[in-house]
Amino acid sequence: MDGMAVIQRVQLSGTITTQPMFSGVGYFIDGAMFGIDFDGLFYVKANGPLKQQCKQAGWQSYVYRNNQTIVTNYYALPEEYLHCPERLRSLITQVVAFAKFGVQSRLEKKERPTNLKDLPNMRQSTEVLLKRIGITSVEELREVGAAQAYVWIRDRLTLDVSERLLFRLEGALVQRHWMCLGETKQQTLIDRVLMLSLSPRSECAEQKSS
Repeated sequence: MDGMAVIQRVQLSGTITTQPMFSGVGYFIDGAMFGIDFDGLFYVKANGPLKQQCKQAGWQSYVYRNNQTIVTNYYALPEEYLHCPERLRSLITQVVAFAKFGVQSRLEKKERPTNLKDLPNMRQSTEVLLKRIGITSVEELREVGAAQAYVWIRDRLTLDVSERLLFRLEGALVQRHWMCLGETKQQTLIDRVLMLSLSPRSECAEQKSS
């Protein structure tokens, strides 16, 4: 059973959106991601005690393969839940509540990071690269943008850097893990890098005028 069929069965209330995620389709409710569709199965996001319950019950976890194998905290819905509307509704309600709580907790952080090292996805090696191109604060990185910072690291330092660095930089700015950017956003970043690479002079002019 796919995600849309599950949503219709439990009659979720809220704004439901989808977007390509982890080689599948991510499902969001009011901006909180709570599930993934992949190869005909619907995987629900398991946080807190629910994650432990899923692991103990032996539920199948979603494994994302893209240059490396990553076992996620999304678990396929077992058949017994799909055939029992009450159990399914109770589980999905719990999943959605945890997902919304996670988003709200991030939004309620009182202090906005000012140091590069405090940003998500920020490795010490990445911080060193940024400082080598003159970016020493979060505000400077935010002003330059992930794509331009990536191009400067690649070109000014003459390094063979992977696109994953680009995604980590963007994830740092939007306060999300880089794998949660989605394929559409990742492609937009790649296109932006290509444009900057083809038009370096116009980019410099753009920065001076801004």
